Amino acid sequence: AHMVPRLTSIRTPREEVGQRAAQVLLGLLDGVIQHPQVDLGFELVVRESS
Repeated sequence: AHMVPRLTSIRTPREEVGQRAAQVLLGLLDGVIQHPQVDLGFELVVRESS
């Protein structure tokens, strides 16, 4: 879908999110991770709406 004006959005590292989610899940199941905190950041994609 195309919006006018093009909307500003964020971009997340989807592949890295999946990899880290699997690592955290395995760590939780093995008992080596107690309270997971994952911050992969994001990128602001500025377009015409801002």
